[in-house]
Amino acid sequence: SFFSWDVLIYSVVLIAFIIVEGRRRKIQRLWVYILFNCTVGVSLDLPAFLYPRHVEMDRHSNRQA
Repeated sequence: SFFSWDVLIYSVVLIAFIIVEGRRRKIQRLWVYILFNCTVGVSLDLPAFLYPRHVEMDRHSNRQA
């Protein structure tokens, strides 16, 4: 019972993080990551979102340098 609540809460927080951070970093197709979370789970969703986030952060830091 606690495990299912733990996964549910983690999924909700991760979706909120994806929406907020994705809009802030102007990452496109955020719905894909939410779909990953609902179908496969957080084990696919988090790495799949963090990669384009990292690429966008690198682009932003290269523009400032």
